[in-house]
Amino acid sequence: MSIPPPPRRRPWAPALAAVGAGLLVVAVALGVWVGRGFSEMVPAPSDIKTVAGDTVVTIDDGETLILYAPRRMMPTCDITGPTEQVPDIELRGATYSFPVDGVSYESIAKIGGSGQPAGEYTVACVEDGLIVAPPLDVGHIVAVVFALLGVLAIGGLGVVAVVVGLVVRQMNRHRTA
Repeated sequence: MSIPPPPRRRPWAPALAAVGAGLLVVAVALGVWVGRGFSEMVPAPSDIKTVAGDTVVTIDDGETLILYAPRRMMPTCDITGPTEQVPDIELRGATYSFPVDGVSYESIAKIGGSGQPAGEYTVACVEDGLIVAPPLDVGHIVAVVFALLGVLAIGGLGVVAVVVGLVVRQMNRHRTA
């Protein structure tokens, strides 16, 4: 009759659980940082100007602001520039949307920008509830999304490492008991 070999102990199990716990701590810290990045994606309240009647918007050289309307609103607006030249308000495929105080806004026109004169532009809309704000930073949005995916991956690896480490540690205890 042969004697079975002694059970194999896996001394790395507690270390794996500790590494997994460390990854979870890193994921939470990065998650807080990414959360702040999400809050910076929308314009600050101080950068938002409500359009009421004839609203004057000052554009610096090369600056672009966007006229936003509540989602599904088709407003009637007239935008005049600082010169007799009719301003180019075409978005050219760039569309932006974000929520403010529970209202979802969509971009409908640009004010200023490349090739447009600096100065005072007048925005006059028949409807109420429109706002003027800076364009959203698409590069920032992409970076935040990739950072969120990284946080999820690190957190997932941390959970798997903790679970595997604890299960193997428990199996080691049962084999030696």
